[in-house]
Parts: sequence; structure tokens; C-alpha cells
Amino acid sequence: MKKIVYTVFLCLFTILICKSQTPLETVNSIENFSVNGNANLTMDFQTAIVSYQGSIFYAYVDASLNAIIAKQDPSGTITTTIIRSQIEDDPHRSPSIGIDQEGYIHWAGNMHNTEMSYYKSLKPGDISSFNRLDSDTLNGGMFGRSMSYGRFIVSRKGTLMFLSRQRVGIINDGWIGGIQCGHIQVYNTETKQWVERGDLNYSFKANNGQTITGGMSADRKIKAVFWDNSGAGAINFNGYQGYKVRVVFDKNNRMHMAWTVAKNPVYSRVNNDVANAHTHLMYAFSDDEGLSWKKADGSTIQKLPITTATGELVYQEDTATDARRMFNGGYITFTSDNRPVVMAFSSSQDKMMVFERSSLQNSWLDVSNGWANGWPGEALTDDNGWITILQVNRHKRSSDNGSSFRQYEKASNNRSNDGQSIDYQYYYETGQFRNHTIIGNVQTVRTTSFQNSLPGQVQPPVITPGSGNVFSDSVEVQINNVNFGAQIRYTTDGSEPSLTNGILFSNTIKIFKTTTIKAISFIAGKVISRIAIAKIVKELPSVDTQPPTVPSNLKLNTITSTSANIEWLASTDNQGVKGYEVFINGEYFTTTTTNSINLNSLVSYTTYSLQLLAFDSQNNRSTKSATLVIQTDRNKVELPFTTTQPVLDGIKDQSWNGAIYSLSKVNTGTVRNGKDLSVNISYTYDINNLYAYYEVIDDSIEANSTNWWENDGIELYIDATNRKGTTYLSTDYQIVYTFNELNLREASRNAALTGAQFKKVNTAEGYNVELVLPWSIFKITPTSNFEFGLEAMAIDRDSNKWNGKKSFNNNIDNSWSNPSTFGNAILGTLILPPSEVFKFSANRINNSSVSIEFGIENPSEVKEFILERGISEQLFQSIGNIIPFKNITYTYVDNTADQEFYFYRIKVVYKNGNSKYTKVIKITNSNVNTLSKVLPTVTKSSIQIIIPSSITNAKCDIYNEIGKHCLSMKLSALSNLVDISRFSAGIYFIAITDSDNKRTIHRVIKL
Repeated sequence: MKKIVYTVFLCLFTILICKSQTPLETVNSIENFSVNGNANLTMDFQTAIVSYQGSIFYAYVDASLNAIIAKQDPSGTITTTIIRSQIEDDPHRSPSIGIDQEGYIHWAGNMHNTEMSYYKSLKPGDISSFNRLDSDTLNGGMFGRSMSYGRFIVSRKGTLMFLSRQRVGIINDGWIGGIQCGHIQVYNTETKQWVERGDLNYSFKANNGQTITGGMSADRKIKAVFWDNSGAGAINFNGYQGYKVRVVFDKNNRMHMAWTVAKNPVYSRVNNDVANAHTHLMYAFSDDEGLSWKKADGSTIQKLPITTATGELVYQEDTATDARRMFNGGYITFTSDNRPVVMAFSSSQDKMMVFERSSLQNSWLDVSNGWANGWPGEALTDDNGWITILQVNRHKRSSDNGSSFRQYEKASNNRSNDGQSIDYQYYYETGQFRNHTIIGNVQTVRTTSFQNSLPGQVQPPVITPGSGNVFSDSVEVQINNVNFGAQIRYTTDGSEPSLTNGILFSNTIKIFKTTTIKAISFIAGKVISRIAIAKIVKELPSVDTQPPTVPSNLKLNTITSTSANIEWLASTDNQGVKGYEVFINGEYFTTTTTNSINLNSLVSYTTYSLQLLAFDSQNNRSTKSATLVIQTDRNKVELPFTTTQPVLDGIKDQSWNGAIYSLSKVNTGTVRNGKDLSVNISYTYDINNLYAYYEVIDDSIEANSTNWWENDGIELYIDATNRKGTTYLSTDYQIVYTFNELNLREASRNAALTGAQFKKVNTAEGYNVELVLPWSIFKITPTSNFEFGLEAMAIDRDSNKWNGKKSFNNNIDNSWSNPSTFGNAILGTLILPPSEVFKFSANRINNSSVSIEFGIENPSEVKEFILERGISEQLFQSIGNIIPFKNITYTYVDNTADQEFYFYRIKVVYKNGNSKYTKVIKITNSNVNTLSKVLPTVTKSSIQIIIPSSITNAKCDIYNEIGKHCLSMKLSALSNLVDISRFSAGIYFIAITDSDNKRTIHRVIKL
């Protein structure tokens, strides 16, 4: 009896345990192929496996220290190519590979504080030949003469990036003496060049006492995304951080980054060990692929590089204990609802520390004890919410955000340590886990499938022919889906295809000139595919090696506070100049095809150095031109028109789309530094209001004086008529907010501020003030290019006394009495919504006529009305147009409407160049005697067209549902069999026209 009770209890306990864990699933693991490699040159920071159009590429180093790429094509054939020989026998030199959107293969290796090696394949998907580029950035090489822990990654859009820890000092600074920074560079498929993220604004001391600023010298200028000059605080370790930065993209293409910083001077100095001296686990994310960075709560990290002082600290260990702390790498994965999970191994606690971002508490939660202890290796979350961890000789899987895991041993009987190189994109696009395993010198590429892993991202389409293919006269391009049921959109104008941009692919594209085709695949409910790109080149009749002449006579035409117009004497070339590349402050800015350019979004009162070079169609490039130095105007502020009123909440939303202006003049008193007082201002306007947004940094905010002008606050001065008088009149205003006041005040004349509003919000570094000022206060009716006087100031009070003021334009603190000191403001183009068509109707008059009636409120805005008639809701043609007069209602009679049904719409073309369609109206004719017949109406292969014997010289035209003409043929009397089996599935319209030019339309569904 006791045995039976014990058995029942054990079963119940087992059932309860199983219910609380991730469900068991089937798993299947296969070995793709194996190579004999050097087991010492495989580390967890590199990306050594990528997949492309059914082929697998694996980068490794063999026993003879040759760097090799192995390729297994879709048929299973394996080929190898030696990229470089004599790789140093050091695990830090492990190679990494990536594939860009065109399919070119990129390889980097033999790095670690030495001169880097970088190669790119000459053809997409082909490992037979490579071009060595190294750090030759002008010709497509990478930034950085020496780097460590480099790895290629790919965004969910397909953008290729390279992460590394960069040396930014000079060679004799010592091995790691304060000279490393976190670095990200991005490959541009248009220019075939790498572009850096980050900033050059950093400064710290090396071991030899040198101050390294912005990369030290012209050939070592490396932009840093993050760094920390305090480091571990001990010589040789005072800048050692970002050892193995992790960057992962979630399904919304948000870029998440985690890294560790070594700040344990006692342990690193005593034990000469920095790898285990890391104490700070940091996090940041980017919504624009690394251009700008934010904390987990969405607040912007205002200044790069990110440091432990300015960035987000997820977890910190003791910085002053002689003991091992965290190891030198972090990991990122996601919960099922896309919240980040950051991990780092704590040597002091002998466990993996795991922190999950809570959306409810807006904080990081320590969930370490819910995850099994141990070193997990890389962790990934698929788009269906399953977390997969590769740990030693097994996989661990969770479907409940890490609350429980199931362990799955590998299919192979051999047990080994798994390499940490994982093909991320293959996992997202197939649901299969592809990595490599190591047993001695044998390295095996392995693919593991789990029952519950489903692909969350559509695979990119295949463009044929691909990049690099050359044609002479014309070529037909095919774009194929890899995923069943996916649709394709493509562009040929350089823009990125999306769900709303580009052409829906339905048939072969024929091109006659060099064309770059960009395409995506999409399926409802899944993440859109990466962008596939193919640049297909038209062969030139002869080889041209002569570069164009150097652009000359650079001249500044006009300049404002945020824009400038530049022109120059055009270059000449034996085959014709194709365009000009524009460089600002030594860096590539843009390309133009004319000999003038408008530079927008410049910063006011800033000096810019411009140079140009000319290039021809063979990419022969001239040398750079002489330098033109310009300085933007500072006393004119440009206010852009906004179609969306800013929300008055003290938070800067998307309505603030104009330039940012800084208060840089100390016009009275003393301001110690930027933390003491610095102010940025943004402006915008609409038909009703002027809006201003002050972002104030002030390290000590005080409002204890009885005189308002001695308390911290902001001022805005308006000269409504821009008369620039020396005394105040009724058209001049001094609008003031001083800290902790409940209302705005007009300080010069105590004028009424009817309708004015403001919102003040305190920040970690100061405060923000958002103003809404109705134009009616100033008796201004806003119009495009309207100018008025404008000045802005900020007041600073510290230590119970007034300290000073900063202003935008005036060098003296007398704007409160002298409006002539104001600067100028100009309103940008005012945009009014166009008038809408109303009372649009269509009515049948008789068997052959339809009357169309409509109206519009303001006909003066309209250039013309184009009336269109269709045989479907997609297939339309113009039947007439009306030029608007003063009247607001119009009538048009269609006297050729003799078919069974028609669709009508109106295209309204406005004088400003915009256009808009009305709704579609369907008109039927029940009296039409349709003599012809089309059978069947639903078919897979063919249709039969039947016409009366009395009809002669009839013909048939077939159109698809978007109006593309598919077939034209003459019809015989009585029965005609038409084969449409080669047509794609969809709706088709059969238009039958007789000898009297009368047309009958039939609708057929092709399965």
C-alpha cells in the first residue's frame, strides 16, 4: 500500500513540475559539413557562419595558420579558398565574415591591436577571388588601423555592420594604456564604402602621459560610440572597456547594445588581470541603426561617446575589492513581447546575472535565479518568443521568458564545447539554429531544428541577374520569392522598398541602362525581409581611364543660419562628367549631378569647409578641389510650419522638426561652463500659434530673489513689425518665465498674454520649457516668409545671487529696453490643406449616357479636374477634363457609357503640383443585351469566348486587375478557345470589341 501511495505522489509531483516548465518538443540536429581547423583560433566574439541563397559560408583558420572560407552550395558541394596565410596563432585573431545586401562576402581577421586585415569578394556569393582593402577607406577599406574582437552583424533590414574595440592612440602608447573605444561602422552599398557611427569628441591620457583627443592624428581619427577614460583606474588598465560588445536587432529593427567596463583598480593592479575586473554592465538602444542612442526608458543620450556617467547602468559590482568581478562580455536576448534581457557572468557570484526590462516598472529586474546558473553562451529569441541558449554540449529552450528551460542534448553522440558563432539571420528566417562545434581540430557546421521554432522573418527575394552582371543592349530581370505565398515590392529609383513604397512585382523587368534594383518580400503577420540589392551594369563601348578636371571657382551664392547655396565652374571629361561628390569638413556628405547644391540642416553660426571632386561613368575621379570656407548666419531664425500642433507636455515630440539654436553669448555676468548654464531652443509655428521649446542645462536652480529678473528663467523678445526701434512700442514684447512662477509675464509693458500657455518640466540636468503663444497677442497674421524681430535669453542664479545671462544675438543685456538689438525670424512656407471634392455622384440618363456631378469649395486652388472611367476598380482611363471657373459645382455627361457596368472617379490636380483622387462610384446598365459570352468564369487553364455569327472583325484584349495588358487576339465567329494557363492567379478582364467599336467586358478568375 505504501508503495502505491508513493507512486501516485511521484506521478502527481512530476505532472506539476512539467506543467510549470517549458513544454517538451522534438529536436533534430544535422551535420552540414566538417573541416580541419585550428582549435585555438575560435572565440565567442566573432561571426564565422553566414548563409546566402542556399549556400553556407564558414570562416576558419587551419593548422598551418591559413585563413580560409569554406562554401557548401545548395547541392552539397564544398569548396575552399585561402584568404590570407600566416595568421598569428592567437585566439584573438579569429576571423569574422558577413554578407551585404548585394551578396558580396566580407572577411576581417588577424586583428588585435595590430594592423587589421579586411577583404571583400569580387563577385556576390563567390569565394574564388577577393580584393584586399584593409584600412584604405577611400577605396572601400575599413576604419581603424588596429582593432580587437571584431565581428560582422546584419540588421533586420540587411544593413551590414562591423563592431570592434578600436585603438585610437599611436603604436608606442603601450598595449592597452587607455587607448580603446567602442566602435561601429556601417557598409554603404551605394558608395561601396564604410561609414562610422559615433563621435570624435573625446579626450584621455595614455600611459606615456600624452593626451589623446579625437583620435590623436589624421590617420588615427576613430569615432567612438562609447568609452570611459577612468577605466579600471590603474595604469595599463585605465581605459579597458567594451571588450566584447554585443549588438542585437529585435524584430522591429531596433538596435540593442550591451558592454562591460573595467573599473576595479585593486584587482587589476594586484593580479595584472583586467579580463575579470569588469564592474559596470551598460546598455543602450538605437532606432536608426546606430546614429543616435537612447536609454531603456526612451530618453536620448545627448552626447557621444557614451560613458558610465552618461549611459545606462544595468548592474554594478564592487569597484574597490581585490577580487574577481564580472567577466568581459555581455549578452542580449528578448522576451516574447520584445523587451530586452541583458546578461553578464559574475565571477564573484559564480553565476550568470540576468536582467529583464520591465515595462510596468520601467526598470531592470534581476531574474538571475530564474535562469539556470552557468555560462550560457549566446542567447537568441526568435520572432515567436522562444529563447534558445547554446550551452556547452546542449541547447536550452524557454517559452516563458526564461522562467523555465528545457535542455536538449545534441543529436551527435560526440560531446564537445560548442563554438559561439551563430548565424542570426538564418535563425530568424528559417527557425533553425546554425552554429559550429569543435572536437579537437575538427570543426563542424551544424543545423538544429526545434519543433516550436517557426520563421518570423521572411527571407529576402532573389534578383536574377545579380549585382556585377554586365549586359550590352538590354536584359530581363526576374525577382523570385524564397517563401511560399510571399509578395515582392521593388524600386529602381534608389529609394528603399517597403509595404507602401515601390512597385508590386508581377512580371519580368526589362532594363536598358545601368540599374540598381532593391527588393523586399513580405507576408502578412511576419517581419518584412531584408532588402536584396542588385546593381546590373550596362557595358560601355570602350574603357575610359581619364578622370574629369578638378572642379574650380567654388562660390557662395546665399547663406542663412541653417542653409547655403554653393556653385562652381563645371568640370570637363572626355566621356562626360557624371556627377560631383561633396565633402564637408573632410568627410563625404552627398553627391550631385549639377554644378550647384543647396546645403540644408546646417547649424547656425558654424564654420564649414567644403571640397568637391568630379567623377565620370567609369568612376574615374578627379582630385579634390580647393577648399571653400563658409560660416552660417546666426541672427536669423527660421521657423518651419507644422501640420501637427505640438502636445503641450514639456516633452519634445515630432512636431519640432526645425533647426536647433544655441544661446552661446554671455552678455552680462559670468557663466562658468556648460553645466552652469547652456540652452538650446527650437521653434515652429502653425496658422494659430508661435511655439518655442527651451532645453536648459543648469546645475543649480534657484528662485529665492524678490526680483524676478534675478531668478533662474528664460526670456523671449518679439518685435512684431520688425521695425528695430530703440525704444519699446505696443508692437514690442518681453515675455518671461522665471522658475517656479505659475504664469508667463510680459515684462516691458505688462501687456496681456491672452491664450498664452507654457509647460515646465524638470530634468536630471536642468529643466525644459515649452511655450504656446497665439499670433493674436502680437496682432500678426502668419504668412510664408513673414519676418519679425526675435531674441532669446536665459537667466542664471547660483549661491543666492544673480550670476549672469546668455543670449542668442545681443552681446549686451539691454534687449529689455532696446528692440533694435533683436535678431530676425522668418516663417517657413505655410501649408493649408487643399479643398476637398464634395457631392460627387453619377447617375445613368439612358442606355448610353451617364451624368457626373461634383463640387469643390475653393476652385481657385485647382488646376484641372480629370474624369476617369474604368472597367474595374483598378483599370481606369481618362474620358475628359474640366478647367475650374468661379462656380463651385460642375456637371459632365459621358455619352459613350453603353456597357453593363462602369466605374468612375475624379483626379483633382492642384496648382501646387499635388493631386488627389475621389472615391470610386460604380454605375450599372440593366438594359444592356450582352450577346458575347465567356465561359467558364473561374478556370485554371482556358476560357471559351462565344460571339454571334452576325459579328465580324471582332477582337479580344485581356487585362489583369491592375490594368496591365496581357493578351490581344482576333476572334472568329461563334467559339474561340483561349489558353490562359501561363497567367498568374488573379482577376482578369476580357474586353470584346466588335466592328462598330462597341465593347463588352467580362470578368474571369484565374486559379
